[in-house]
This record gives sequence, C-alpha cells and structure tokens, in this order.
Amino acid sequence: MMAQRTAEATGGQVFTIAPTGSMKPTLDENSVVAVETVAFGQLRQGDIIIYRSSTGVPVVHRLYERVDGCWFVLGDNNASVDREAVTPSNLLGRVCAIFYTSSGQQGNAPAALAQR
Repeated sequence: MMAQRTAEATGGQVFTIAPTGSMKPTLDENSVVAVETVAFGQLRQGDIIIYRSSTGVPVVHRLYERVDGCWFVLGDNNASVDREAVTPSNLLGRVCAIFYTSSGQQGNAPAALAQR
C-alpha cells in the first residue's frame, strides 16, 4: 500500500522484483519498488532505473555509463553491462523508493526483471 501511495505521489508506478538475483543485495524477490517519472536528461550515473527491453519485459538495473546519448546499465550482481542501451523511448522511470516485504508481492503490480 505504501509503495502505491509513493508511486502515485510521483506520477509513477509500482513493480515487484522477479527472483533473478542480478540486483542483489540491493533488490531481491522480496522487494517492491516505486518508480517515478523522470526526464531522460535528469538521469545520473548510479540511479536505479526500469526500462522496457526489446522483448517488452521491464528490467530494473543501475545506470553505469552514458555513451552517445544512451545509458548502459548493469545489475549490481552482474559482471557485464546489458546488451540493450536505455534510451528516452524505452525508459519507464527511476526507482524512488524500495520496500522490502515478506512475500515480494504488492497487489497486482507488474514484475520487473533484474536479469542476469
């Protein structure tokens, strides 16, 4: 409930974290995140963001490096950056709050992969 209120206050949405392990120890399957709408130009290295992959799946990872107007992202528990770059067109938002739950579920919130 608190995650939903936070997301609504920032014009964003809520996501649960899928059990992939790529964002451990920061995020795991017991995490729910509130995501705020943010302008692409306001992103900073180290922000945790959610983007939509080319297959349509939301992915949550940390901004690693900006190259030619795009961001490359990296899971906290991954050795290499994602193959896909984050652009203004696939950015869903920036994580503004993390909530740790016992079940990892927040109502009907969509799941975001923290993928390896």
